[in-house]
Amino acid sequence: NYTGTLNFRQRVDDGDIVFSCDDGSGGDTAYLTLDGSQGFTTVQKAIRFDDNVPLQVGSASDFFIQHDGTNTNVQNNTGSLTIRNDQDDGDIIFKSDDGSGGVTPYITLDGTWKEAKFTVDAKWTDSKKARFGSGDDLQIYHDGSNSYISDAGTGSLILQSSDLFLRTNSTENSVVCAANAGVTLYYDNAAKLATTSTGVAVT
Repeated sequence: NYTGTLNFRQRVDDGDIVFSCDDGSGGDTAYLTLDGSQGFTTVQKAIRFDDNVPLQVGSASDFFIQHDGTNTNVQNNTGSLTIRNDQDDGDIIFKSDDGSGGVTPYITLDGTWKEAKFTVDAKWTDSKKARFGSGDDLQIYHDGSNSYISDAGTGSLILQSSDLFLRTNSTENSVVCAANAGVTLYYDNAAKLATTSTGVAVT
């Protein structure tokens, strides 16, 4: 066609338009079907977009996926980007290279247990906070020089364990709180003062 519009039109009720081609094995097969009974287009073979040719979705190209020859980009330009799994007890799993020639899950949104699982380390760079509570009540961060556990909201900061150790390094105790027992203060890893059932013991 050199002028005007070229129309492919199927007038049969519930009829289809099927684009078929060689199947690579001496026969032919459908590649693309305009399904008149279902009211949508089905694709029977893979569609490949060359480098720098985006798959665009939305009347204003609001969302697109593109490979530029080096990297793949998934970009949303309007509204929120929602990744959703409606399968009962289904998960959303983010995987990446494991550093050994394979891939491994990094983050799993577990639909069975309703929790986010990190299966690799998570790093917060300097001055970036891990914040907990609706009002950012608890904050944990490192500012490049010092580390902080900050109770910045309501209530008290409670450290709870069967036995609680405060250490100046991996081996030297400073304070030990023992369950159903005493609290001991140390100097250079040597016990100096401890609470007992009758009072205190001083070394």
